[in-house]
Amino acid sequence: MSHKTNWIEALEKELRLLSEEDRSDIILNYQEQIKAMLNEGKSEDEILQRLGSPKEVAKEVKLALGIEHQENLFEKIEQGANEALNFFADVVSRQDCEGKRMGEKLIYLALWGVFFVVGFGVMGVAFGLTIGGIVLFFVSFLFSQVTWSIFFLLFSLSILIFNSGLALFYGLYRMGRFLIRPF
Repeated sequence: MSHKTNWIEALEKELRLLSEEDRSDIILNYQEQIKAMLNEGKSEDEILQRLGSPKEVAKEVKLALGIEHQENLFEKIEQGANEALNFFADVVSRQDCEGKRMGEKLIYLALWGVFFVVGFGVMGVAFGLTIGGIVLFFVSFLFSQVTWSIFFLLFSLSILIFNSGLALFYGLYRMGRFLIRPF
């Protein structure tokens, strides 16, 4: 293989991000330029030296087409993602003075955060049930003139709702103490 063929193949490899049509047009253009210079009587080495390296030519073509900026942007995004992953891996594998891994603490802290988010939602339901039970208790006295069976039903329902709210509060309290203990 001649130097010219190697140069053309290297240029084609550097232009791999371009569409097939653009790449073939550019390669054909440079092949015609090289052929014209050979017809003028210049040597292959002289022509390739005058054109420059395939990387420089590809960089100029990409710059003219606006591809270089996109390639650099992708490389920067990829580099940032790699740095973030390396930082996370470093934090997870690091040990503190007690010998516990930081990753274990981070996972525990994340679970703790999930518990509080869910816990406050359940606590709102518990509060609503407790208040609802108390309101239903007083409503049952207001409508006691209707019948004793309805009064008994409303009264029992109010006690059930109130106790379920208190049970949720107690369960959240015990779970909170269990989660806080390791810290």
